[in-house]
This record gives sequence, C-alpha cells and structure tokens, in this order.
Amino acid sequence: MEELDVIVIGAGLSGICALHTLSETQRDVPLTFLALESRSEIGGTWAFFKYPGFRNDSSMFTFGFSFNPWSKTKHVVQGSEIKAYLNETVDKFDLRQYIKTNTAVTKCDFSTKTGKWTVTTNDKSYLASYIVSATGYYDYSKPHFPTYDGTSEFTSNGGIIMHSQFWDESLSLKDKTVSIIGSGATAITILPTLVSQGVKVNLIQRSPTYIVPMPSTEDNFVSNIVLSVFPSYGFTLFRYFHLWLGYFFYWYCTWFPSLARAGIKTAAFFSLNVSSGDFRENYNRHFTPKYNPWQQRLCLSPDNDFYSSVTKQNCKVYTSRIKRFNSKGIELLDGQTVQTDILVYATGLTLLPLGGIALTVDGEAKKPADTVMYKSYHPSSIPNLFVLTGYLNSSWTLRVELTMDYVGRILKKMKRQRLDLCYPVFDDKDELADLLGFNSGYIVRGKGLMPQQGKGSPWKMWQNYARDWWEMTMGSLDDGVMKFGTIETGEEKKLNYAERRKAQGRGNLKRRPRHKMSIFE
Repeated sequence: MEELDVIVIGAGLSGICALHTLSETQRDVPLTFLALESRSEIGGTWAFFKYPGFRNDSSMFTFGFSFNPWSKTKHVVQGSEIKAYLNETVDKFDLRQYIKTNTAVTKCDFSTKTGKWTVTTNDKSYLASYIVSATGYYDYSKPHFPTYDGTSEFTSNGGIIMHSQFWDESLSLKDKTVSIIGSGATAITILPTLVSQGVKVNLIQRSPTYIVPMPSTEDNFVSNIVLSVFPSYGFTLFRYFHLWLGYFFYWYCTWFPSLARAGIKTAAFFSLNVSSGDFRENYNRHFTPKYNPWQQRLCLSPDNDFYSSVTKQNCKVYTSRIKRFNSKGIELLDGQTVQTDILVYATGLTLLPLGGIALTVDGEAKKPADTVMYKSYHPSSIPNLFVLTGYLNSSWTLRVELTMDYVGRILKKMKRQRLDLCYPVFDDKDELADLLGFNSGYIVRGKGLMPQQGKGSPWKMWQNYARDWWEMTMGSLDDGVMKFGTIETGEEKKLNYAERRKAQGRGNLKRRPRHKMSIFE
C-alpha cells in the first residue's frame, strides 16, 4: 500500500491551490503528497459545466491565484478561459506530476493507533497522515431537479427538458423557444448568450434576485496609467483594488441595507433603459427582490448584458410560480401559459459535503453535520482532516489561499516537532449556526448536511477577508483549541532546546572550549 504524508482529494481550483502550497512547504520540511481526481481532467467546476455563457461571477483578479496573478485586462471571462488558466498554472509550477486522474475516493478511515488515514479509491488504497478535502460543496451527479405535474404530457408532445448542469451541447436551438426556470447566476448567464444568438427565450422566475451591472474589462484611463507606470505589479494592484472594493461593498450592504437596496434598484432601473412597456409598469415585480442585499449571493451582469437582453423582442420575463406543465409548455399560477419547446432547469445545486465520501474514525462513521468547523477548515474532533471552503460574498480563492497558508504552517510545526495528531475540540456550550449563513435556495435545501459553525472565533465563518487574514496569518497555532499530540501519549511531546534545534535542521549544540583567563593558565 502506497504511503504518503498528504492526500489532496480533488484537482479543481482548490486542489491546485493546495498542491502549490504543499510544494512550497516541501522546501522547508520533507513532504510527500498526491492529488486524487475522480474525473479524467483537472479543473473541477470549470471543466464540468458546459451551458452557454458559463463564466465567473467575481473578478478574475481576485478569483485567480495570488501566486499566479490574472494578467489580462478582461477579468470576467468564459469558463473555457478559466480552465485554460488552471492548466497553465499547473504546468507553470510543475504540479501535474502530483495529480492522478480517474481516481475516485470512496472511503477514508482514520486510525488513532497508527495516526494514518486509509484512503480507499476505485483502484487501490493509500495510507496518508493528512487529508486535504478539495471536493467543493455540491453534487456533480445530482442537481436540484424539482418535479411538476404534466411533465410526461409535455415530453410526449415532443418537448425537451434538461438541467443546466447537464447541458446537451449537441442540441440545436434553431427556431426553438427556450424557457429558463430560475433566477440565479446560472439563469442570468444563459439568457444573454441565447438572446444574442437570436433564440427566443423566456425567463420564468418565482422571485427576482439582485443583479449588479459591472464592466467586464479593466480598461479605462486610470487602469491604463497604472499598467504603464507599474508594468510588473499593475495586475497585482488590480487584485487588491477589487478585493477591497468587494469587501467594502459587502460591508455597506450589510450595515446599510436600505440604502444598498435603493442603490442597486436604481442602477437596475436605468440599466434597463426603457421608458414604457412591461418592464416600466412591472419593474418592482420583475426586478425587486423581497430580501436585503447579500442575504443571498448577488449576481453579476458584465457589461449590462442581462438588462440589455431582457428588453429585446426575442426575450420575455415572467415572475410567477409554476402550476404545472402541459403539452404546449408551462401553466403559471397567475393564469398565464408560456409556450415553449425546450425547458431548461437553472434551479440550482444539491449540497454534498466532502464529495459524498464515507468518513470514519476507527471504523465509526462520522457525519459532517455532526461537526463544527474550526476556522472554517477543520471539523471538530476529527484528526488530521483539512477541508477547503471559500467565500460566498467574495471570490472563493481568497479564503482557500488563507486556509492553505495556515495548513502549511501546521504541517511544518508537526514535522519539526515530530507530532502525529492535530484536532480541534469544540465546547458544547457554545451556540451553533449553519456553516454558510446564507438563505439561498440550495443552502436552505441542504440544511442538516453541512458542518456547523459556532458564535465566535475560532468557530465562526466570518465572510470577512481582513479579519480572516489577521487570524490565519498572524494568529498563533497554539491557541488552546487546536490540540497537538503523538500516537504514544495522545498529548504534545515537549522538546528541549537541543531537540527543537535538531527538529528544525539546525544541528546539535557543541560545548565551546574553555578560554584561558590569563597567560599563566
């Protein structure tokens, strides 16, 4: 059985970030590691989704890696470009040698007697001291697919139903009417693409969401000056500008929800650029959500593509609940019937923590929902397991990088001090809350599946980059909550000064020769 120090599960964006950190850590302490990817290619989400217009919904300056900054002025790009960027990163830092594809992890069992994980895959088993879970948070094989009466009636008359997660690229949309069910990021991404292709599109939403217009390119007078003055660091400056811009916008929406709501609503109103018609008369119904900004994730409309598309003749928006399907299309509760040829479900994801992998400790099953996340990355009382999660109010990558930097520090400590175990201990008296803290549909549906969080540090997921940076970068590893120990004692072994020097590779102390005090000695 092959034995390694670290196994990374997944080779998407989070997995690639983990491999880079481990390769950097390897320079300071001896470390063996491998990423196991269930699919035939790397890239995770960015190699999986195929629906039209698939793109990022936050700036690539922050979504890209800090160790390989995005170096194009266009920073809202198609998924194929992000996939190419991830492959370029892997090759640039020689990380492909650490990736094994077509290897699906099915079970992980930790033994407290040996301090090792037994990782079972579809072809063999591995032993590892640590696991880094970079599986993401949703089910690749099972999206949210609500059922309605009349489905067979619609399909038997030649109607086609598909989910955006499994888009059929071979399907011809010529002379077809497509109805998109949903109002989230996927729906508002597909719609402009199909409308621009001349397809007749209907958007059927139960309730509207906040959609914020944003330029897709950092190409203006100020940015051009920045790139001319700082050609080597210009894109890094863009990264921090968009990082703090997003942070302060989230802060503004959180603390002044009424003002933020009014501002977004006004921007959307003028983005529609219409003086009469359905959108003018029914604006609040179609484009004013019932919740405050950032109670759910905001959607991005690059270069105003969504608002400019919904006003075109081949596009129409319906805001109502679906009653049933019929042979011609969809019946709504308000009495309208939407005729359609193809129904596209853009109804969201199904949450799946740890990629659905069976997790046990000494043969005893452990459910993620029964754990509390320490600093958003380590489930309570499960040794040597690091779970990568990102931000929901900003780019996912920002949080993943902070987490992996912290994990790198832990690995160095454990290697140098010859420790075997690390595990956080949660105080049951603390209050509990859902980990993600948003009321988006897929999060509400997944309640009871994901790990939980506490009411304060280090158990709370703050969604605050500044606070997390200070806590993860400047905070001490020995905070009294994270426990370190050895297999023999279960407790941290105290090393004397000479042992610590040896563990750090600084060599043994040698007694200095006694100096003569005078010429007479």
